[in-house]
Amino acid sequence: MQSARFLTSKIAKFNKQNHVKAINTIVGEGSVVEGHFEVTDSIRIDGTFRGKITSSGSLVVGTQGEVEADLIQVKDAVVDGRVKGPLDASRSVRLGSSAEVNGDITTQVLVVEEGAVLHGTCAVAPNTVDIEKQEDMDIAKQDNVKQVAD
Repeated sequence: MQSARFLTSKIAKFNKQNHVKAINTIVGEGSVVEGHFEVTDSIRIDGTFRGKITSSGSLVVGTQGEVEADLIQVKDAVVDGRVKGPLDASRSVRLGSSAEVNGDITTQVLVVEEGAVLHGTCAVAPNTVDIEKQEDMDIAKQDNVKQVAD
């Protein structure tokens, strides 16, 4: 019974550290799935997936997981296995020490552990929408200051 609690707390800690809310879809080790996954929360792949992945949450690829995708669009990605194809994460990507990625990555934050392999290009930039909103707020503040001074 103690080992189950230990595993549960370890999973909760992993989820918190990697911005994973709740995993509601799992492709288990030894499973092979082909097609288009459109998931509202997060997905974990420990088996093999081929196709397209779209998620408003996170993608977690375990050490035994393999993803071959035409397109991956998620909020966060945590890769410890193999990924082939373009990976677009709107917030963050973490490549663990056993990760192997063959494809281009686009994200705001990229964390690469020693030993990870990346064959492709990487575009890391802050969200331009947030930058534009901040610039608009700065301009509005300047206008208010000018009005008060006049």
